[in-house]
Amino acid sequence: MAGLKFALGMIPNTAKIEGADDYIRKEFSDYIEYEKSDDLQHFTELENEVTSAEFLSEKKGILTLKFKTSEEYNKEKEFQAIKKSKPIKNYFKIKESRQLSNFNNFKTSESLKTYFELEKFVNSEELAKIKTELSSKEFKASEEATKEKKYFKAKKNSQFKNHFKFENSPVYKEYLRVKDSDELRKFNELKEYLNSEEFLKQKEYLMLPGKKKYGLSKEFKRETEYFDLKKSEKVLWHKKIKKKYPFTEIEEWDLAFEEKFETDKLESNKWMNRYMNGDKLLNKPYVLNDDIHAFTDGKNIEVSSGKLNIVTRKEDGCALSWSPQFGFTEEEFEFTSDMISTAKSFNQKEGIFKAKVKFGNSGVTQAFSLMTDQILPHIDVVKFEKKKLFAGNFWKNGGRTGFSKSIGKTGGSRYKKDFHIYSLEWTEGKMVWKINDLIFKIQTQGLPESKMHLCLNASLKKTAKNMNFPSTMEIDWVRVYKKRI
Repeated sequence: MAGLKFALGMIPNTAKIEGADDYIRKEFSDYIEYEKSDDLQHFTELENEVTSAEFLSEKKGILTLKFKTSEEYNKEKEFQAIKKSKPIKNYFKIKESRQLSNFNNFKTSESLKTYFELEKFVNSEELAKIKTELSSKEFKASEEATKEKKYFKAKKNSQFKNHFKFENSPVYKEYLRVKDSDELRKFNELKEYLNSEEFLKQKEYLMLPGKKKYGLSKEFKRETEYFDLKKSEKVLWHKKIKKKYPFTEIEEWDLAFEEKFETDKLESNKWMNRYMNGDKLLNKPYVLNDDIHAFTDGKNIEVSSGKLNIVTRKEDGCALSWSPQFGFTEEEFEFTSDMISTAKSFNQKEGIFKAKVKFGNSGVTQAFSLMTDQILPHIDVVKFEKKKLFAGNFWKNGGRTGFSKSIGKTGGSRYKKDFHIYSLEWTEGKMVWKINDLIFKIQTQGLPESKMHLCLNASLKKTAKNMNFPSTMEIDWVRVYKKRI
């Protein structure tokens, strides 16, 4: 089915594929960032709190809270009971009476003070001695007798009699008992509390309907904040994403290498313009024996507007050429081209290797390959040659020919018109080639055992036809992903 789709040109749109990939990766990045955010932590804490049994119990308690079941009501009821008790009622009756007022006023009077002085004298040994020493006639004429007479007269006085009668009455004695009692102390404490602003406010609050009481609580504020956040765009987005979780495949892979060509020139710590052997052995670029161009060590590389161009030109050039028979020999060529490689900076075994490429309209062979510092193994993630598109793998087999190969191909004209995303997903025991996420080729044999580096190049072969120069291979970006352990 995939082969038929390629033959009929039923290839997914590059912009849509790239846009969908960028979107899901951006969404994944946003999701991870939000997962770690203080905002989500705050919402989660609120959710745990508001949905907890403790919170719901507290809420129910506030909603069902009534004045008649409160401590405040019990204190008010206790106060009323004490207030209606006979001892307290009698206490305040006496306390507020004219009788007690007169008693207290007379208690501090000079008359009563004089009375007690006379009483003390009359009952003293001093008077008794005087009475024995004086005759009855002499005593009657004495000052002492006058004091005694004054005392007995005062004792018969109604004001004195009433004063002492009240002082010795059960009513007054009960008044004094209550005055120093715990009952009166409790009554006064309750009265002070019931008249306090604290009690009056609490009673007013407790008399409110349950919903109004809850609306004033800190629990209501927390719950309201929770439900507002729960309906917020960010939380709804997070909940939706978490439910469907479309990131399972993405999170299996870590970005190991990326190049978006955002600088004016290639970064030398990432890229080189030679095959690894040429750099190691000769410190020069070289071409293969079937090439009819010279590699220019980066002169045919152009970087602008976030893209890299490998340009093949019709112009004279000189370069070393490799042949198994003669080794390296210096040759003159009528064409120049170039290549880029990560041989010194980045090598990886297995992973996803991707590049967004547009091929030039000419007979130039243009390729995105994986290589080692040996001729084999060699993987073409994609190769455009002779109006066809190829993908395949070359590996040592130990047989007569020395190598085996497995190649897939399709018509290539459409790949010169626009960018496409070419990828190789290389996992243990399997390699899958894709174009715009549509499977192009699958292979399970001859898989490399070593790390490989990236190579993008444009070369002109001896069999090339349909010359059209300059020819440009355009690369928008290159990415490599590593399986997360």
